[in-house]
Amino acid sequence: MSVTFEIFSKVAPLVIKANSKTPVMIRGRHGIGKSEFVGQLGRELNLPVVERRCSQMMDAGELVGIPFRDDNICRWCPPDYFYQACNEPVILFLDEIDRGNAEVAMAVMELGDSRKLFGFHLHPGTIFISACNGGKHTNNYQVREMDPAELDRWTVFDLDPTVEEWLKWGVSTDENGRTKVADMIIDFITKNRGHLESTGAGGLFEPNKVYPSRRSWKRFSDSLVENDLLSGTKEEVVGNLPVVYELGMAMLGMEASIAFRDYVQKADFQIEYAEILDAPRKNSPVWKQVEKFAINDHLALVEKMKLDDLWSKDKAFHTDEKRARNLLHWGFMMPSEVLMKLASEIAEGGVMENVGSFHAGEFDGKRMSVHIAEMLNDPDTAKKLLEGDKDEE
Repeated sequence: MSVTFEIFSKVAPLVIKANSKTPVMIRGRHGIGKSEFVGQLGRELNLPVVERRCSQMMDAGELVGIPFRDDNICRWCPPDYFYQACNEPVILFLDEIDRGNAEVAMAVMELGDSRKLFGFHLHPGTIFISACNGGKHTNNYQVREMDPAELDRWTVFDLDPTVEEWLKWGVSTDENGRTKVADMIIDFITKNRGHLESTGAGGLFEPNKVYPSRRSWKRFSDSLVENDLLSGTKEEVVGNLPVVYELGMAMLGMEASIAFRDYVQKADFQIEYAEILDAPRKNSPVWKQVEKFAINDHLALVEKMKLDDLWSKDKAFHTDEKRARNLLHWGFMMPSEVLMKLASEIAEGGVMENVGSFHAGEFDGKRMSVHIAEMLNDPDTAKKLLEGDKDEE
């Protein structure tokens, strides 16, 4: 059974903290962020990450070291990274564990089972983690199958992160205060989720074909941002599209590159939700643009508000009179399914003041709760709500 990053990030630390002797194996598709999770864990626990790739180990000697003579006794001199993991607390991270040969695998089995090799024991504070592409995705990769005895050494997590998790990560900021993924790409994936990554035709990849992944979209975004290929007027950005397309072909493959090029070419450089919420007046030009929105345009901005955690308590949305009024104005312009999603997202935020402000709010003399009841084709509820309004008067 697969787990999302949200669940994994809650459960895995419990395994590690409860008993650091239990090694953790992370399995999943390429480019989903397995290595990044390990790096983040190291930063959170203030532990250095000592990483080695089993695919680059030619034999068990790269784990156990080399022999040397001590008088009439043969002893072993471990490699530097293993010596470090035995003498100080670190995260020992063996990546691509299912791409190592059988000899390396046998050495790792002892390390996973008893935390020792040739008399050298891992430090009690050392955390042992591995990662691989195997599991249910084995058929798509040139990897070695693992038998039950080998897997029994590990606590195995099969990761299958959601699109929403990647989008939420993409709108977060890096150490320089920039969003990790360009806004144009976030908008594109929000509306075209199938292009985030591919599992191939029928679940199998075609050999030698370039496919998009979460990692390749990040690299694509970095290339566009660092070279200002998405900056400027629409005419300037469209003028850069031949270069953008070729970069996409190299990093994402043909289908995703064509779809992104066409999206940018047709985009109206849509306004952001903040411009709607901060519109200065009812007849602002912003509302003329909102009137032209298709359902996907509304949905994309509602999704971005969720990604930006707009409904959490620290945002105190209900205390901003102008934004609350503009949200109601916008809500009355939304198709019913988008309005239902917005109401659900506000409720899931868990701030009852936001929920009450939205449902009890009025725009042009009409109460939002009544409008929602009418859109749900629930005249009895709408009538009761209207009668309640009259009683209050």
